[in-house]
Amino acid sequence: MIIIVGVILRFLTPQNIATTSPTGYSLNQVTPGRTTLDQLIKALGQPQSSQQVATGTLYNFPSEQRHTADEVIAQNNRVVFYKKKLPSSTTNDYLPSKLQSTLQETPLRLYGPDSGAGYYLYVFLDHGLAVYASEQDHFVLELWTFIPTNRDTFLSSWATNYSTTFRPEPFNPISNPTIPPVPTLAP
Repeated sequence: MIIIVGVILRFLTPQNIATTSPTGYSLNQVTPGRTTLDQLIKALGQPQSSQQVATGTLYNFPSEQRHTADEVIAQNNRVVFYKKKLPSSTTNDYLPSKLQSTLQETPLRLYGPDSGAGYYLYVFLDHGLAVYASEQDHFVLELWTFIPTNRDTFLSSWATNYSTTFRPEPFNPISNPTIPPVPTLAP
């Protein structure tokens, strides 16, 4: 009887978001679903700018990549999404094939504006991690962390410019100047 009352009280008592919401992959001491705005500023410093977007408040932070910003989206004082731009020297640890082995999850491969150049968004939905990369060239350009979700919610919330089907578009370095040129070998 005491156990039943305890179980009923547990379900009727409001819970803290940090204990009831799943949390995403932790990166730079930022964990979607758990990290508060105060903790975010402690981890990344002051944002360069902020603005309201459809999914919350977007904060831009200095990035290790020139001419770009790392992006964080928060809702109700909690981080829900973090997009980190990576310098090419640190990216091999985040190749989708290595992460697939480590996380034991097959990623969802999404196609976007640079898929014609071999860059795809590899999404590990259960772990709250996405990797924007070219496996062939061994380049990882971005890491995205988010609260684990399903495919449809991920596409409608975080990857609106991506799809599950390939639509070849010519590569345009002006539209995405962060992609490094592919080196060519001399004959």
